[in-house]
Amino acid sequence: MHVLEKELYPVVPGKKSHNGRGTVGRCAHRACRRLSGLPPLRLLAALLFAWCVAGSAALAEPVGAVPAGGGVAPVPAGAAVRPGARDTRQPMFGTRDGVWGRVVMSYRLRPEFRTNADLDAGTDDASLIGYQRARVGVAMHYANWFQGFVQFQDARAMGEGNATNAYLANSELHQAWVRFSGPGGSAVTLGKQQLVYGNQRLIGHLEWANKPRTYDAAKVRWQRARGWVDLFGAVFTPDGKGNILDGTVLSGAYHHLSLAGGDVVWEQYLLGLSDAEGALPPGQTYDTLEGDPPVFQRRIGTLGTRFLLKRNGFKTEFEGGFQGGTADVAAGVAHRAWYAHLDLGYTTGARWKPSVRAEVNYGSGDDASTSNVVERFNNLFPTNHMHYGYMDLQNLSNNTSASIGFGVAPRKRLIFQVDYWLHGRATIDDGWYNAGGGLLADADPDSTAAEQESKLIGHEVDVTVKVPVRPNVKLVWGGSVFQPAGFGTTRGSDAQFWSYTMLLAKF
Repeated sequence: MHVLEKELYPVVPGKKSHNGRGTVGRCAHRACRRLSGLPPLRLLAALLFAWCVAGSAALAEPVGAVPAGGGVAPVPAGAAVRPGARDTRQPMFGTRDGVWGRVVMSYRLRPEFRTNADLDAGTDDASLIGYQRARVGVAMHYANWFQGFVQFQDARAMGEGNATNAYLANSELHQAWVRFSGPGGSAVTLGKQQLVYGNQRLIGHLEWANKPRTYDAAKVRWQRARGWVDLFGAVFTPDGKGNILDGTVLSGAYHHLSLAGGDVVWEQYLLGLSDAEGALPPGQTYDTLEGDPPVFQRRIGTLGTRFLLKRNGFKTEFEGGFQGGTADVAAGVAHRAWYAHLDLGYTTGARWKPSVRAEVNYGSGDDASTSNVVERFNNLFPTNHMHYGYMDLQNLSNNTSASIGFGVAPRKRLIFQVDYWLHGRATIDDGWYNAGGGLLADADPDSTAAEQESKLIGHEVDVTVKVPVRPNVKLVWGGSVFQPAGFGTTRGSDAQFWSYTMLLAKF
């Protein structure tokens, strides 16, 4: 199974917590209160000040300045309708002054081949899995103030469900939400929906997975001429119970400011993750070395900002933030972490549009010397496949990575791209985590072996070709190789290979 289909975000095995009820990151039994890796408090204050200033500037714009459609770009043909985007296409049935709507459909087929997943050529673990997904949805509108969307999805691997009544669980209700719109594009959206913010480093839809992520959420958007502010809350309940009081709540406030026709984007956000005692939300697990899963109550806040600038072929993006709060309320274990991302790119105006890009990423890891603080960055609910290499071998937890890439576009939407990734750890006290948060290799702080004392994980090369077949049909091929090095060789020393071919059609 593809690593992103599991999308695990575990608290990984480590030392016992103070009350002995389980593990808390890699906390030792020492009474050290040093908050390792904390950024200066002045930076935290600067982010709070930026939130207030930028929010005031954007929300001061008059309602009359909102462009047609409420400031939201039209939905392209063949695209599914999602909250926050007005459907400006012609109705498939009905008229716009009454009840009207459209039917949207899509199909995706993606065979994937992977070998040496365990980085050991002596073990035959080659796999070829044909993921396929079909969707059908109905978008209903009433005048300009009400919209509803219902979407059904069937996602499975080829060969599953050949019997009449087999694998019924693969078919499910993927989205079901209603939206009430007000003046200027402001709206309230309720129900099972996608949440997508920024470049999806922290909150995304995970569309790469065969079964993507949706949220049972409520979202309020205040739309203005140059931006918007969202307030949202989503709940995850334990499997088989459905009791919201026993679940996990993801909440947040997100501000988006767009200037110069979208060439300048500045965003600020405050996100919260809160557990009821013993909550194990769908898509998250707590892995332990032995015994039952530990009981945790997290109270984690993430304060961050994102800045994007595009000008004359140049593009730069910065995103970073701090996390604070409590990793375990009962045990009194604090959470202090931070992350940062910077990328630079340039696309020439020459024939074939040659482009070059470079980026660096950092996500803090846990410090073995602090027994009452967890410093590992919590990656929340991202779409990590588009970040940190297409082989999905790393996320933002304990991450130090860098990349360079080159691309050409011989004709419109025909793209050839080559990327190189250098994977590493932020600290040798913590392990190696894949895109879904699963632990690939554990650290041993007491070991003096050269690979345990190395921050280097390995090298990855990705090649991608995107071919437009028709306006609503796209063909993508990708191939990648990963060579472990340094700490990565604690899992295995042989290269891993992965490739796929994807056909995507939208109607």
